[in-house]
Amino acid sequence: MFPHLLPLSERHPRFLILIGFAVFISAMNLWMMMTPVQRAIVSDVTTINAADAQTLLIPPTTDAAVYEQKVQQYAVQSDTITVSEHCVMNPLVVKLPQNSVLKIDNRDTTTHTVAFEDQNFFNVEAGQTRELNITETFGKGAGIYRYKCNDISLEDNVGVMYVTE
Repeated sequence: MFPHLLPLSERHPRFLILIGFAVFISAMNLWMMMTPVQRAIVSDVTTINAADAQTLLIPPTTDAAVYEQKVQQYAVQSDTITVSEHCVMNPLVVKLPQNSVLKIDNRDTTTHTVAFEDQNFFNVEAGQTRELNITETFGKGAGIYRYKCNDISLEDNVGVMYVTE
């Protein structure tokens, strides 16, 4: 594959091993330095670029209509949010109708606390699924609700719930 490295590998086989190890470590460092949002984008089934993901997770400051349009564009119709390691949520934007049941499926090996903007907190045990009736639990109708997760910080949103009428 790299014929010009063959003479070098014959004289210094450990050198190539060190180069391979250095490349591996560099790749792992890049992965670890990614924010949870970036990891979610890499892991998410739907492809969302980093700028759009940031826009979705931050409350709108000016044009709410543009924000809602972006949410609608990336919303995935589902009744389940899957939580994986480091609070990576899939889908990033879940769309479901009022009065439906939202399932939070924790596929990680640790318990996670999911916190919605209205200060509702829900613990989801490792390997378990928690069901929440949207209207009974939140007492709100259609709208856009962002949520946080314990692994990264209660300052950063990790997902969006888009409730329709």
